[in-house]
Amino acid sequence: KKVDVVETQKSLVMDKDELLKMKNIEFSIPYPVSQKGKYYFDVVIEDKNSTAKYRNFVSHKV
Repeated sequence: KKVDVVETQKSLVMDKDELLKMKNIEFSIPYPVSQKGKYYFDVVIEDKNSTAKYRNFVSHKV
């Protein structure tokens, strides 16, 4: 069941080589949870210097 759509923009500015050396990039997106259950998030990251987009699905159980 689709509950909600949350759109947010965050900027990460750093040298390409430094970014590629990182194993994880962490950021938070506040989302009020109103019901118990498993939540799925579709995360899309865009590279502003090219047309590249990266997509990942994240789940969280409450």
